Amino acid sequence: MTNGEKPGAAPPAESSVMSARTQALRRAGATLLAGERLDMGVLADQVDVNRTTLYRWFGSRDQLVADALWDLADRTFTRQEAEHVDDGGPKTPRMVADYARIVIEHPGIRAFLGRDSAYAFQLLTGRSVRFHARLVARILGLLQQDDEAGLLTVSSVVTLEDLAYTSARIIEVYAHAFELTGEMADGDRASRVLLALLR
Repeated sequence: MTNGEKPGAAPPAESSVMSARTQALRRAGATLLAGERLDMGVLADQVDVNRTTLYRWFGSRDQLVADALWDLADRTFTRQEAEHVDDGGPKTPRMVADYARIVIEHPGIRAFLGRDSAYAFQLLTGRSVRFHARLVARILGLLQQDDEAGLLTVSSVVTLEDLAYTSARIIEVYAHAFELTGEMADGDRASRVLLALLR
């Protein structure tokens, strides 16, 4: 992606309308996108709560990191859906491919993955904090919409659930390429593979 693109919308200005929990989530996301380490004490001060409240809301620092990253991811998908131009074809291939490119190429995400690649890999691909499960579910929802509209042309021997799971794993493999193979992450390669898979 270009440096001008960001996962999710820009963090909104804080106001009384936004709950303190949402403010914490958005500030945590902004911190991670800035390539900085998330400090629970600093975050608590920023949203005017104590650390105990943060842990009550999110359970652990790992869960907060995962929730903040998922908030960014979910808002990225939401923005893509809002901007999607209906050309009569399925929307899933382009949306998932573009999502992969945006996330993998973003400097802040690269900095997060590079600072402690083993931690990031475990956090985002495992079961404990459910980032992976939510990504699969989001992709599955898009596939189901296309399927209900009669727009999918994939083989009937492959379930939508398997397509969603495989798509998420492809994104993860390319995002965590350095941890897995020592290669640099490449959003364009991931995008091309996803387009080929989902068309």
